[in-house]
Amino acid sequence: MVGIILLFLPFFIFNLFSYSPYNTHQVLTEEIANFYNLTTEGRKLSLQEIEWMKKGAEKEDYPPRWVHHFYNPLTGEGWTGKRLGKLTKEDAFQKLKDAGLLPEEPVSSIDWAHNIEKQTSWDEDHTWEYGITAYAMGNYEKAFTTLGHILHLLEDLTVPEHTRDDAHPDIGILKIIFPSLSDGSLYEEWAKEYTLENYNNLNLAKNLLLKNEKPYKVDSLKEAFHNLASFTNKNFFSPDTINDPEFPEPRIEDLEIRHIKIENDYIPYLFNTKIGVPVLKPKIDNKNNTTTYIIDKIVTRYIWEAVTPELLKYGAGLIELFIKEGESLKPDADIEALYIYKRSLTQIGRKIAIWNIHQTSPLTQITRMFNNFDKLAYQSRLLYQNTIGKILGNKNQKSDQLPEILDKIPEVASFNEKISQNITENSLNLIQNSQNI
Repeated sequence: MVGIILLFLPFFIFNLFSYSPYNTHQVLTEEIANFYNLTTEGRKLSLQEIEWMKKGAEKEDYPPRWVHHFYNPLTGEGWTGKRLGKLTKEDAFQKLKDAGLLPEEPVSSIDWAHNIEKQTSWDEDHTWEYGITAYAMGNYEKAFTTLGHILHLLEDLTVPEHTRDDAHPDIGILKIIFPSLSDGSLYEEWAKEYTLENYNNLNLAKNLLLKNEKPYKVDSLKEAFHNLASFTNKNFFSPDTINDPEFPEPRIEDLEIRHIKIENDYIPYLFNTKIGVPVLKPKIDNKNNTTTYIIDKIVTRYIWEAVTPELLKYGAGLIELFIKEGESLKPDADIEALYIYKRSLTQIGRKIAIWNIHQTSPLTQITRMFNNFDKLAYQSRLLYQNTIGKILGNKNQKSDQLPEILDKIPEVASFNEKISQNITENSLNLIQNSQNI
């Protein structure tokens, strides 16, 4: 059994934690850069610098950097190993360590973005400090590639799973071995397909500008990361944190029932009225008189609509800060570069040890091989869609309209009452269970 687990472990971690780096992260990074250029009164980014940023955003998912892409704003922790079915934290980490895929336990994305020692002991240094120092020394390729790595971490904080300690690996065949483990993230999978289908037509930055929106002014990387993570954490559920007492917001009993018109049907959803979007779809089991809640493709679309404007505003603010700090560092760039170099030298011993365990692991190489196949597949699909788009023009474009939201429909009032009753009962049970713990 252990042999089977190790054999298929790459499928377990292949899409463990992230948006697709080959289209979603590149699209979001480009839109952040565009919004910055459209709103800044200072130095603008060149097309080449934006391409370097996109490259960095893609490379940040190079195994095993992805395990540091979590941040829970309520605790300050990264991925803790919770919510992996029957696997305990210790079991999950040990399996990854035994396979050479987890040299050390994960840290939060804020820590990772600053942690020169940990980054240089595992891989290349793409910390904030390294990036602004490269900028100050005039090495703009390294500077903006590193900024792309940083923006990737910020982008992941728009995914509820990343802010609620809820890893949802796309486990494939391991479903046979771990039947209770959720398979993949519906939101990340939806975002991957959506950005691929609309790669050249999103216009997130231009649409935000038309609404007279401006970037947020941020004074530190931590401020941008924490504030964006807090927005995602308190407004949305992830699949395994619905009604989880560890996360006080959102609460199901505070949600409002509204209907979304889909074709000729009026479908009830639970709305977070603070931000005006559906966050759950209720499903009634009349036989057992219970209501369960799911996150479907309609909910994922509205998550995207709510989080991407916040991402662009924090992202553009972070670019402004990056350039400001890089410019300010120019008089002392040589001293800072030497300081970073000396800090990285302290990790040579660890780097050799980790290299022997991790870089030489066959599973690491297999995982990276699958990443390359994934990249080739998406590039091929993108080329195909662009070619078909040029041939067919707008005829091949899917409708990007949001479904219509309606007030309560009289014909389904009894259904509303049933949901409300079950929400109240579920909330009372949750309070009682919490008191019994």
